[in-house]
Amino acid sequence: MDINMPVMDGLSFLRMLRQRGEPFASTPVLITSTEAGLHDLRAAQIAGANFYAAKPVAGQDLLELVALLAGSTHD
Repeated sequence: MDINMPVMDGLSFLRMLRQRGEPFASTPVLITSTEAGLHDLRAAQIAGANFYAAKPVAGQDLLELVALLAGSTHD
């Protein structure tokens, strides 16, 4: 999910998702953004993201992240 989504930003949506309890609290989430700063990375971690990728994400890198997500659970 992108940090800068219309209507509701990705971090707000992720926080809401995590607060809903299971199965949403442990749904694996990849946050993407055109911003590659440490502030955005840390904000994504605090919101509950499993992974963070700065755009553009190469196709092979995205496939590898999705494969990792498929086997992960939220801490």
